[in-house]
Amino acid sequence: MSARAKQESDFKAATRGRRRAAESASVKSGATPRPTSRDPHDILIAPLVTEKSTLIREAHNQIAFRVSPRANKSEIKKAVEEALKVKVLSVNIINVSGKTKRMGRFTGVRPSWKKGIVTLKAGEKTDLFEGS
Repeated sequence: MSARAKQESDFKAATRGRRRAAESASVKSGATPRPTSRDPHDILIAPLVTEKSTLIREAHNQIAFRVSPRANKSEIKKAVEEALKVKVLSVNIINVSGKTKRMGRFTGVRPSWKKGIVTLKAGEKTDLFEGS
């Protein structure tokens, strides 16, 4: 075993021991783990109001949102239930890739984003999209 390999293994062993000691200390002291949930308004960026989203809202009781790129289905479900006070049946997620656009000889790319389509349980409605 070379000197460098020995140093690396000693470092790993030392940090592993510190990590274990820190974990056991936090468990013994009764420290609570970090919360993993986020604010619903950090997950739901904006509702999508398009022709297609209006059709699926009327026909299938679904709502479309622009959501955080890091959000998963369970986080989106919790955020919609908490923010809109409705019961969610299922969530579908679509990663929308940004389009390439040109201005003269220069090309650019619009940003990619994530779309969440939320299916509400039967009988559930929201006043979010009703006209004024």
